[in-house]
Parts: sequence; structure tokens; C-alpha cells
Amino acid sequence: MIQINQDRRVNLDDIAAEHLAYYQSKIEKKIDTYLAGRLPREQRAFLQHVRSKLRTILIGSPEELERFSEETERQYPAVVAQLRQAKKPKKGKPVPFPEKVRKLFNYEAFTKRYDSSKWGAYRLAMLLGVQVCVYCNRQYTHTYNSDIGRVRPHFDHFLDKATHPYLAISMYNLIPCCSVCNSSLKGSETFSIRTHLHPYLEGTGEHIRFSVRFKGSSTDYTKLWVGNSDVFDIVLKADPGTKAPLTFLKRAIRTTRTFKIKELYQFHKDYAAELVVKAQIYDDAHIRSLLADFPQLFRSREDVLRMLTANYTKAEDADKRVLAKLTMDIAKEFGLS
Repeated sequence: MIQINQDRRVNLDDIAAEHLAYYQSKIEKKIDTYLAGRLPREQRAFLQHVRSKLRTILIGSPEELERFSEETERQYPAVVAQLRQAKKPKKGKPVPFPEKVRKLFNYEAFTKRYDSSKWGAYRLAMLLGVQVCVYCNRQYTHTYNSDIGRVRPHFDHFLDKATHPYLAISMYNLIPCCSVCNSSLKGSETFSIRTHLHPYLEGTGEHIRFSVRFKGSSTDYTKLWVGNSDVFDIVLKADPGTKAPLTFLKRAIRTTRTFKIKELYQFHKDYAAELVVKAQIYDDAHIRSLLADFPQLFRSREDVLRMLTANYTKAEDADKRVLAKLTMDIAKEFGLS
């Protein structure tokens, strides 16, 4: 998993300020309208609580969002149960309270605001500038918007919106990712910063590495070109050198299992095989020779490695191209670094 904005090229505080400026007063006015009517005591108290914590709800950190959710569940259990059990209202019937809460934090409206100059899913995706799925690093998630077509990443709710409808448009609860990870794999699985990695806080980094595990006692590199599924497996392993805390490793393992990382990366054995072959050809002397012989092409060793691997080779660039994490790990394992 890739950490969002790990190279700090985007100012998340500025994005959060725009998110808050668009929503805060609008939601406050809607809450005040609801409070002006007749409501059961606990529903009224819940709305007052939400209004007082609106800034946290909209732009609070992942830790703050979880604390708010837990506090809300303790203080207003009946309302929270109502929200979770609510069904879609029937036409012509009065709007039930759970639907009012969903309209306060209207994710559907957020996703349908297509104009990138106005605040919505397209503008958020454009400002974040995440180019690949942060969960799997296998799919591109570019943002493109025009009058004749548009595309953007999906936004996964780290704390699912069915259970936490009041966090449906919380900025740090919206994780840009691909449709496979969001809809096909994670779905409504319960996530928490205590059980899974949160992309706004951390990625697997160097703590968890892709590795090639050859089958058999000897390696015939010529077999890498055909039938490589019978030659090796791509595996994930913890790097003991980084001395990652056990709690981190447990959360990382749960996260990779949810998104079937080890299983899906077996489909990229041909790519890994080519990296292994290149590592046999381009030893340190070859790399230094290329750097010296072509000063008009290469500014640094990293430029040569990027050419050889056809990918980025620095951890902070992992969100720029698909399979970048796999490339870095396999290249380093076989000395192409």
C-alpha cells in the first residue's frame, strides 16, 4: 500500500481548507433548519453534537475521526442504531431522521459535481494528484474531466459510510483508489487505524517487501522467458532490518490480505522476470558505465535505473506509476539499485 502524498508535493492543509469552506456553513444551516422543527430529545442532542464537531467531521485527521465516531456511538447509541438500520424511504412518505442525516453529508451529490472548478469529487481527486491506486499500486487512477467524457479514482470510505453516514464526506475518510479494491475487494469490510493501514498516515514502505521465491534448488534464467509461473512465486515478506513494530506488521498483513495483494501480483510474474534478467546483465560496473558514457541522457544513477526498470526507483515516487513498489523491491533484491 502506498502512502498518500508521502513526498509532500501537495499541500493537504490547503485542500482541507477548501473542503471546509465549501461545506461548513451549508451543513450548519441545514442542521439549524432541522433543529427548528420538532425532534425527539436524543435526535436533537445528536444533531447539536454533530454541529459542535463539524470541523472535526469534515477535516479531522483519521485519528480524530475514529475518536469522534466512538464518542458518538457511546453517547447516542439509539440514534446510531437507527442510522445503521435505516432503509431507503418510500416516495410520498415523510423524510425519516436517518435520511436527513444522509442529506447533511450527501456523498452522492459530492460525486456528481463534475465541474472541476467547483468543489466535489473531481476537484478533490485533481488536487490530490494521486496517479495510481494507493491500495494495490496495480491500476492507474488519473483524473480527466471534459464535456464529452470524464474519469477519476473511486473514493473508498476507510470507515464505511453505511456504518458511519456522518463521515460520508469527511476528507480524510475518502481514499482515492481503483474500482477493484473499492468495490470488489474491500466492500463494507470493517476497517480501523488499529486493525489496518490508513493511506493518509502510512504505507507498507520498506517494512513489507515484494520478493521472488524460486522453486527448486537451482535457477535456470532462460526459463524466466516462458512458463515463469513454474519457476518462481512473488511473495511478501517483512524486512527485519527496518525493525517495524509488531502492531504495524499485523495491520500491514491484514491490509494486504483484504486487497489480495500476494494473489493478484502473481499475474505480474512476467514483469518481475524481466527485472531479474536485467539485474543479471546490468551490474554496478555497467550502470556506472552508462552514466559516464551518456551524460547528455542521465543526470544521476537514479536516471539510469529508471531507464533500465522502466519505472520509478525512489520510495517517494511510488504513487506515480503502477507496479512501482514491486519494481523497487525486486530491483533492490537483485542488486539493480
